[in-house]
Amino acid sequence: MTSVLKARQRVHNLFRLDGSLVERACLAARDEYAALPALDPEDPASWDSYQTLTSDLQTLLAYMSEVDVPSSEPAMFRRLVIRVLRYLSMADKSELGMTVSTAVYREWSEHLGDTHPDVIDVLECQAACHKELNDSEASAELMKEVLARRKAAFGDDDPRTLRAAANLGTSLNSLEHFHDALRLNQETVRHCCARLGADHDTSLDAASIMACSLFGLGKHEAALNIFRDVWTRRAATSGADALKTLEEEANVAIALAKLGNHEDARAMNERLHAQYESSLGASHPLAEESLKRLRNNLRALGRE
Repeated sequence: MTSVLKARQRVHNLFRLDGSLVERACLAARDEYAALPALDPEDPASWDSYQTLTSDLQTLLAYMSEVDVPSSEPAMFRRLVIRVLRYLSMADKSELGMTVSTAVYREWSEHLGDTHPDVIDVLECQAACHKELNDSEASAELMKEVLARRKAAFGDDDPRTLRAAANLGTSLNSLEHFHDALRLNQETVRHCCARLGADHDTSLDAASIMACSLFGLGKHEAALNIFRDVWTRRAATSGADALKTLEEEANVAIALAKLGNHEDARAMNERLHAQYESSLGASHPLAEESLKRLRNNLRALGRE
């Protein structure tokens, strides 16, 4: 957070100039933010920094647009913008994510072309925002476009293509197209394990998404076995309290409850709620969902 605040102060000083120097200030501010350390947008510990960055970035992008300073250069600035977009999706700020991604996508696609990796990344961020905003149809359509562009640009087995295939599987699950999702997910898992290894982040995501397809088809025991395996692998590679590990633990709890094991599900949801409340805050959707599941578990156990 300290480095972000220092950058903010330096940028504010740059703009304490007369109007004729705004373009120069925008260029300097863009380079100042581009040089910041790459914080993990999936780590809640970095979200205070990203909240500050997001506010500053909105203002800077507006100034840059007014004086025709491109946000598509340099590459480090593009990567910063994409990390901010991923943070907005993770932190339940997808409406703002749609606003920022729409603006930069228009400019980047014009300057860099539709097949540029960073342009495709922004389109993928838009798809994630649509999903978080419960527009699964739009999310699926965008993810199909992302997958097609990545296949054309990088080939079927490129890690970026495999990530897009996994994300499309999520979109199909959201639409309850479970048979189509399962076929895609099984193929994605096979390619991921062969190309990346079974413990790679994308491979674990794809396996979990495949389990969600099985769960949607009523194959709860099979889904539970996969969820447990992914949860164990996630804990070993990312840590027990990483967000993705907690997500897998939640999947295990959901499957346990569906199979009637409400006591084990209760214990897991109790831990999950405490962890989410501590790291994300009580009002975050993940904290609220875990509390709802916990209440359902207690109700099923006759413990109102």
